[in-house]
Amino acid sequence: MTDLTLIYYTANTIPDSVGEKIRQHTLEVAGNEYPIVSVSQKPINFGINICVGEIGQSYYNMHRQMLIAAENAKTKYVAFCDDDTLYNKEHFACRPSSDDTFAFNLNWWYADGTRFWHKGDRSKDTGMCQCICAKELVIANYQTRFNVFPPLDQDQDKVAQRRWMEPGRDDEYFGMPNAKTEHFRSAKPTLVFNRRYSLGGRRKWWHGATLVKSLPDWGNARALWTEYWGAE
Repeated sequence: MTDLTLIYYTANTIPDSVGEKIRQHTLEVAGNEYPIVSVSQKPINFGINICVGEIGQSYYNMHRQMLIAAENAKTKYVAFCDDDTLYNKEHFACRPSSDDTFAFNLNWWYADGTRFWHKGDRSKDTGMCQCICAKELVIANYQTRFNVFPPLDQDQDKVAQRRWMEPGRDDEYFGMPNAKTEHFRSAKPTLVFNRRYSLGGRRKWWHGATLVKSLPDWGNARALWTEYWGAE
């Protein structure tokens, strides 16, 4: 029996056809090994689905959906899966070194139409879409956040909304010490589609970024983008 549940969360801003292709890829990677709990703003057929309704796209709501999914997981560990990210077996095989630590995979790239790229300093390039941790650890962290921080209208406090980052960065803002974090590198990289209408918007590479047109484990960037997104 596995010790890991895949936590999938989406505001359903991604085109339905693309989202379905990405979820199908995740199913192929997970096989029958990992259970899936999905929390979405529109109903989807993906693991155990919990639809919270169209509450809007924000960092606050994203983390709320993550918490709901974690609370419904039955395993010791959870892996967080963005709706625009391609994963692999090597990533899901990783575990944190201790149950009080959030582990983040640093071996990931943006898929950007014609190129794959990543920032020059990988040690600072983390996100929940690359996180694996003990279920109870993330539940405790997020419950503390929501206990001290009531829901906000999306236009009320943009600074506060932006503080809803991954554990280990702004936990002190919520009245607790910054969580322990560590990094790992899966043998095969994961890929994040650099797309319009994502929560962080479409990123642009800058001086110092590493850019390549193909990756050994994924093939040609343009071909991969076309496979999932067509001519967009």
